[in-house]
Amino acid sequence: MLNILIVEDEKLQTEALREMLLTYNPKFNIYVAHNANNAISISSDYDIDLFILDVDLSDNSDSDNSNISGIDIGLKLRNSSKYSTTPIIYLTGVPEKIHQAVNDVHCFSYLSKPYSYFDIKKTLDDIFHSTHIGNDAITINTLLNVQIPINFRNIYYVECLNHTTIIYTINGSFETRMLTLKDFSATAPDYFLRIHKSYIININYLYSYQKTKRLICINGTELPLGRKYKDDFDIAFSKGLH
Repeated sequence: MLNILIVEDEKLQTEALREMLLTYNPKFNIYVAHNANNAISISSDYDIDLFILDVDLSDNSDSDNSNISGIDIGLKLRNSSKYSTTPIIYLTGVPEKIHQAVNDVHCFSYLSKPYSYFDIKKTLDDIFHSTHIGNDAITINTLLNVQIPINFRNIYYVECLNHTTIIYTINGSFETRMLTLKDFSATAPDYFLRIHKSYIININYLYSYQKTKRLICINGTELPLGRKYKDDFDIAFSKGLH
């Protein structure tokens, strides 16, 4: 039986998440903590196999842990030999805090609020079945050897720089050396276009195209259009894919 600890200060969200988890597998044994002290106590008393932590815990009534966030709890877990490699999923309504969750805590994944059952299912599938590439998402190994699933539709563009592939998304950028632009092109949906030897763009985020200067603007960032790729891009642009 798998033991899962949910750390979430909003009780309605906790109950909704609990129902989603039991829909996925009714045999899950689910523990719930609404603040840091409870979370630390439960993780000490039981062997937890998966943590689902809210990044922002606004209802911490504990005098000693009144300012402890989900990130802080994750760091405490990682400093314990018992949970140094246990999967952690973060829940957040503040995407700007995801980098710390990834870089400092080495979380397995994160979900932006509001999330759905299908988001939960996809993440659990990634954990339990080690699915690295799917129809809707790609899972990369970051430079810190952390697996991060990224939905294709959330990607602005992809860059290759100094043998490192950087994926720019609505939730920030993620770096890997285990994925080439050629590999990405082979798995990405057809709304991605190669525009340069160093860039692949999601044409759904195309803001403007300066044809004479061969500059493409994606989400406020200007990218060069290589001569080799200009004709294909012009054809796609003329068909109104933007």
